[in-house]
Amino acid sequence: MSEKHRRRLAAAATTAGYPGELLSAIAHATLPGYTPGERLTDHGLGQVTDAVELLAEAGLTAQQTRALLTACRTRAPERWRQQFWELVVKAASATAPHARANPG
Repeated sequence: MSEKHRRRLAAAATTAGYPGELLSAIAHATLPGYTPGERLTDHGLGQVTDAVELLAEAGLTAQQTRALLTACRTRAPERWRQQFWELVVKAASATAPHARANPG
């Protein structure tokens, strides 16, 4: 099963333009107990893949994602993960296509 999860993560990361070291930072932001360099479980791979897809949906480039991670760690060291994901969700919501009413 993990090979399927790894392929999905690799595809999402490639599509988003996120290199491996950024994936490690995203895993650290997504999984509080994760230690960079640690091998992810299937569940962890799924969560990180979902995170990468959300970041891509928000329209964040690799450079912007790194900058946002750094800013959140600096501004809110005690709750940087929460702040990071709140901002990502807001960005994704802002860029999501809005449903339009069908006139008539």
